[in-house]
Amino acid sequence: MKKEEKNIINSVDVDDHLCLQLWSRGAVPRLIIFNKGRGNGRTVRFSWLEGENKSISLKKSDGKIEQYPIQDILPQIHELLRTEASYAPYKALLWKTALLFVEYLHEPKTVLSKEDLAMLPEEKREVLWLVNMINGVEKASFFPSFPLSEEEKVLIGEDLSIPVKDGERSVFGLRSLGITRKLTSCNPERWYRPLFFSAAALLLGFSLAEEDTQDVSDFFWQEVSEEGKVWDTLKQLPSAEGKIRKPLLHFQRKVRGYVRHWALLNDIEREESYDGENVLLEQGFKRKKRMIFPEGVLGDVPYKVIFCELGEEDKLAVCLSPEQATLRHKGDRIYRLSTLSFSEAQERDSAGSVKDEFFTLGSLVKAVDFKWWLSDIRKILEPILSSPL
Repeated sequence: MKKEEKNIINSVDVDDHLCLQLWSRGAVPRLIIFNKGRGNGRTVRFSWLEGENKSISLKKSDGKIEQYPIQDILPQIHELLRTEASYAPYKALLWKTALLFVEYLHEPKTVLSKEDLAMLPEEKREVLWLVNMINGVEKASFFPSFPLSEEEKVLIGEDLSIPVKDGERSVFGLRSLGITRKLTSCNPERWYRPLFFSAAALLLGFSLAEEDTQDVSDFFWQEVSEEGKVWDTLKQLPSAEGKIRKPLLHFQRKVRGYVRHWALLNDIEREESYDGENVLLEQGFKRKKRMIFPEGVLGDVPYKVIFCELGEEDKLAVCLSPEQATLRHKGDRIYRLSTLSFSEAQERDSAGSVKDEFFTLGSLVKAVDFKWWLSDIRKILEPILSSPL
């Protein structure tokens, strides 16, 4: 399909001073914030709208500054985004991207021996499905390394094992057995809608769970004019170019953590503070340990992590302080949960292997951050998009 010329395709007045415009066709759309009194505009990606207490500052012709909280101009934002959502190439791209994200979610790893299972490395610990080949190729089977609801257990069977068919041990073999479709139908809020709205956000120029995805979204939109080439690259994610692979791998880990710990996430609190450690100490928490997590483990920068306990109430708190500037948040992030929830999360992350406190901390942080991002992005996108499930 030939890429269309990019231009302003919709314009909405907020008042006599501010006009919002949608710019693009056949590429990642942009938002133009147009100052009517001064006759100039600023072009940004829609990810600019993300974040708490965000507003547009507009200098009027009389020199006064007018503030427009994003919440107050959501109707105009929705009108612009509806225009893009009705664009046929966007609809096709959204469907294909959501299906691709389903494959990212369910991609399994193989366990070859009992020793392998007993000491799972992180790349196998983080997946939702393991292929059990301990008893040989002929008896290979998929088994879930995530907790199942009672309805989901019925789909998989009492022994929680699905025999591999025709030697196909990849995500395509799992999908051919129909289990991914059955899980989606059983609980779309867990298994599909997070992927659908993530795909919609990426293609509209929002972040992907706080990941900087400008190069990624541009690459996805190439599909409009380069049918097939883009999807071949994306399906082989480990071999994709670094600037494409890295944000998608981070997204893959976050959404897997979200799905695995889905039932626990409502019991975990998150807040932001400019002095998180002192906030916790003032609340009666006691420091247990302190360590540095390198870049890429918890976010785009290294983090100083402080573990705290509130023993008499069996509560834990974790304070994340960025060691460098990050666009993801201002100040520190604090996570609070019960010791019981943390112990349960460790069990879920172990997949029958030894528990790993530090892996579970990273897994929970990614899951909670994804939940917060998804909640915010759905407030923007749900009024203009209806998930097919």
